Amino acid sequence: MDTSSRTDIDIPFALQAGRLEGISLPDLLWALCRCRCTGVLRVEHGTVEKSLYFEDGRIVFAGSNDPDDRLGELLLRRGLITLDQLDEGIARLQTGKRLGTLLVEAGSLTPDQLVEAVLSQVENVVLDLFLVEQGDSRFELGPLPTDEVIKLGMNTGELLMRGIRRIRSFQRIRRSVGAPHKAYALTADADAGVRGLDLASAAGLIERLRRGPATIEELCREVFLSNFEIYQTLWGLRVLGLAEEHEPERITIGGVEHEGSLAD
Repeated sequence: MDTSSRTDIDIPFALQAGRLEGISLPDLLWALCRCRCTGVLRVEHGTVEKSLYFEDGRIVFAGSNDPDDRLGELLLRRGLITLDQLDEGIARLQTGKRLGTLLVEAGSLTPDQLVEAVLSQVENVVLDLFLVEQGDSRFELGPLPTDEVIKLGMNTGELLMRGIRRIRSFQRIRRSVGAPHKAYALTADADAGVRGLDLASAAGLIERLRRGPATIEELCREVFLSNFEIYQTLWGLRVLGLAEEHEPERITIGGVEHEGSLAD
């Protein structure tokens, strides 16, 4: 059955509503993707509410009540329209048409410029959310409001990796990845999962993990990346299900249990 139209998917309570202090946003977003959910995730922090629209586990749109996230402001910041053109478009909103449509009809914007600007607007709303550490979240399962949503073809995995790269708090990243003695290995479907992701800067890290599990400490010694970048990339790979913690093999010798590798 196509889960995108279902409203009875069994979603864990922690994903339905909670505080961002209890679950990191990247983990929350990818959990909703794994559930192949269709619905709206609303995140409130202070007076700002941002909404992420999921269809069958993919992020297809985003909205925000923050004035800085509005399309008109983005077009103005980029120099694509003038203030007079923006004011004229806003004055005609009572016609029921979207601002972007009005600007194109007025000749202030080309259709291609509008599509690119809307995609950039949605991406910015999503990526800015990764910097939020405190707030409330709730997921509303159900069909998307077709009169409100313009579905955009975005790569959700790449979007999450870019969002994680925006996070500069090492303590926040380390809480999710673990101490230097923690070992990581690629998952069985990692090679298929990395397709479509911009991981050129992390090629050395992925290649090292292809050779077998390694502790973070070993990765920091062997891979030509800063320690911060290694932690950051590992978090992204773990969130996307491409890497996982590796438990060392336990070997019993003379009645005493040891940790190690059978190859050794």
